[in-house]
Amino acid sequence: MIKVVIIDDEVNAQGVLQNTINRYFPNKFSVVAICGSVSQGVEAINRLEPELVFLDIQMPGENGFELFKYFKVVKFEVIFTTAYEQFALKAIKCSALDYLLKPINHLDLANSIKLFETRYQQNSGQKKLALLLENLNLDNQNSYKIAFPTLEGFDLIHSNQILTFATF
Repeated sequence: MIKVVIIDDEVNAQGVLQNTINRYFPNKFSVVAICGSVSQGVEAINRLEPELVFLDIQMPGENGFELFKYFKVVKFEVIFTTAYEQFALKAIKCSALDYLLKPINHLDLANSIKLFETRYQQNSGQKKLALLLENLNLDNQNSYKIAFPTLEGFDLIHSNQILTFATF
């Protein structure tokens, strides 16, 4: 399940979004935290490490854009949820995945979810490739791996693990 955090100061907006996610995407997403402020959101993100954050912009204290100053690396996707159209350009500059206007229509939410799933799958594939390359390079540089074909694909064997027997 994809972990979701909702950050919005409006209790009704929190409930509507959570209910919509639960109703239309019950087997894909799990709302793991609902936060009423940026500071609560930062704490929840650090503790729960969600893949997706729904973020309101206009909130008392700190606005949604200030969330990003708390992270050196943003490891989650953000969909802004707001009643204000004028922040769309700034949201794009923050690399937001999408921008939904309140009240949130379930069809617009479904389109945002499709965008998320596409990006999530791409990132997952890139992470797997990076992990494979890292694993191949873990050993010292003098040890090479040789690919041996098998019925399931290939087995990578370190050259220093191969024994040869010569008969004379």
